Amino acid sequence: MAKDKEKIFVLDTSVLINDPYVIDQLEDNKIVIPICVIEELDKLKHNKETAREASRIIDRYRNKASKHASLSRGVTTDAKGTLIVDITNADWTKLPSGMEESNDNNILLIAKKWQEEERGQEIIVLSADTNLRIKADAFGVDAQEYDHESVKVSNIGDLYSGYTDIILKPGPMDILTELARKKSLTAAEVANYFDITKLSPNQCCKLISGDSYLLAVLKKNGSLAGSEIRMIEKPKKEISEGRIQPINNEQAHAYHLLRDESVNLVTLVGMAGTGKTLLTLQAAIDQLGRYDQVLVYRPNIEIGTQIGYLPGDQEEKFRPWMQPIIDNLKLVMGQKGYKRGFGEEEKNGFGNFETLRDQNLLSIEPINFIRGRSLNNAFIFVDEAQNLTLHEVRTIITRAGKRTKVALVGDPYQIDSPFLTSTSNGLVVVVERFRGQNNFGHVTLIKGERSDLSEQAAKLLQ
Repeated sequence: MAKDKEKIFVLDTSVLINDPYVIDQLEDNKIVIPICVIEELDKLKHNKETAREASRIIDRYRNKASKHASLSRGVTTDAKGTLIVDITNADWTKLPSGMEESNDNNILLIAKKWQEEERGQEIIVLSADTNLRIKADAFGVDAQEYDHESVKVSNIGDLYSGYTDIILKPGPMDILTELARKKSLTAAEVANYFDITKLSPNQCCKLISGDSYLLAVLKKNGSLAGSEIRMIEKPKKEISEGRIQPINNEQAHAYHLLRDESVNLVTLVGMAGTGKTLLTLQAAIDQLGRYDQVLVYRPNIEIGTQIGYLPGDQEEKFRPWMQPIIDNLKLVMGQKGYKRGFGEEEKNGFGNFETLRDQNLLSIEPINFIRGRSLNNAFIFVDEAQNLTLHEVRTIITRAGKRTKVALVGDPYQIDSPFLTSTSNGLVVVVERFRGQNNFGHVTLIKGERSDLSEQAAKLLQ
């Protein structure tokens, strides 16, 4: 078979941030990295592990170069391609009127230069940035989205939801009554009423018979014969004895998975106000004793214009990103009198939280410092996980030691990172790739419970 003709890929920063190993994925091709991309990686190295990893890989090739080779002239990659760092000065006079001198436009000019110099070869701008791809097309340069990490879903409706409605077939036994009495039924006992083989492990379901229903989950123990349908209890009240309780079916499913010892990876997806963070915190706090520590992580990504340098120590710098967790903890722990912010509460206002923190039972940290840790017998909760790359999520999950549970929650349509999309973020990729694993559970939360206004905004302002 004839070998495909070599292509020339011009990479932008978003590709390297999403997948720092992309250089070795593009076999037998020429990879061009404009020098402005190296500059961007340098600026991001303190906040993005993937930026540091991409730089390490490029530097590794620099060190491997032969005596007569260099990154500017071209270095052979392990994938039998060629890596080039293009240090050409951009000819800004070739920009159409109104376009500014920016890194994105610099990348386009570099791609155009290669197109003019290497006539007959296919030049492709590889980018996760939609606008850059649009501009490349306008420039007459082919542009493609790098989807090594993406999953083929176009909206949340296409993503595995983690639950399903099942209309029960009529039979000699009242399945709902029997399930309510025994709390679980074997695969053999329900085989004549619905097809259990269509369910994934830990998939939640609503078993419907006439006007009645029960919530349940499939527990798969090895073979199908060892599987069972287990009933999920749905609390009657939103708050019971001062504790937050799930108040809709999806929340009941999610809360069950968060408390199931056999499920050590849980993902929750849903729009703002569906209760993802609140339920996860309640489940985590409830299980202190089963787990030695609750560790809460959030990516420190700003929405809108950046506020710049923040003074103080690590805790003071991270305070703005901690505040949403603190707000939810106030509800979970039933505190009143909370006044001015973390560390400035009245003695009777947030004492329980301070006690947990001082005893090292609860910690809220930026995600930057998790690498290298081995976390045993802990409940790890990652909020706003849609703003993490697959590489970052992989780093977090691989920190989990024995008897540790990981919960990733977020809204894939609220992406604040400029380097991610609704299908390339780590949260969505984990949902699709872990589906079918016996230790994994997922629920997509649909109904907003924060307020009517919050639910309206989440639906109407997408």
